[in-house]
Amino acid sequence: MKKKISRFFFNLKRKKLVRRQKKFLNYADIQTVLLLFESNLNEKNPYVNQILKQLEADGKKVTLCGYVDKKMSEQPTLPDFYMLDRSQIGLFGEPKTAFVAPLLERQFDVVLDLTLSDILSLHYIIMYANAPLKVGRKIENCDILDFMIDLKDGEKPMAVGNEDYIAQRVYLLEQIIFYLKSIKSHK
Repeated sequence: MKKKISRFFFNLKRKKLVRRQKKFLNYADIQTVLLLFESNLNEKNPYVNQILKQLEADGKKVTLCGYVDKKMSEQPTLPDFYMLDRSQIGLFGEPKTAFVAPLLERQFDVVLDLTLSDILSLHYIIMYANAPLKVGRKIENCDILDFMIDLKDGEKPMAVGNEDYIAQRVYLLEQIIFYLKSIKSHK
């Protein structure tokens, strides 16, 4: 019941949101990235470090924002690293202003959502993020992304950190980069 109410409030806020200027950018034109991910409970995320290194090697300035499903994260919040936990989420799933305000004040070229689960708190960050392009996996009944990759239908949810989960997330990133490189953008 709480999930339905939370989703109701999310959709209400989404409909009231002022429409932003969308812009499709080629991968080469992207300079700043907000990367969203789901953390495993021990908060050791070697695949995120791999992805970070790959994006930085391509000349991208990356800000990470993860979600860990526990009461308190062990990770400190740094200028380019945010770890959202249950203590930073309001009753209906919206991240508390104190946590997200510094993140949402920044301008990004693209938001890359690499989550494979529906995490309402990260959906709020996608919705409010200041970026002309928002990309990730297809989210059913939700239009907060501009460009979506449809992963295989009928996939069972996997444990975060599971090798198949990591492989699917890496596959998602590879597909996103492939399609972004195919876009012909006009500055």
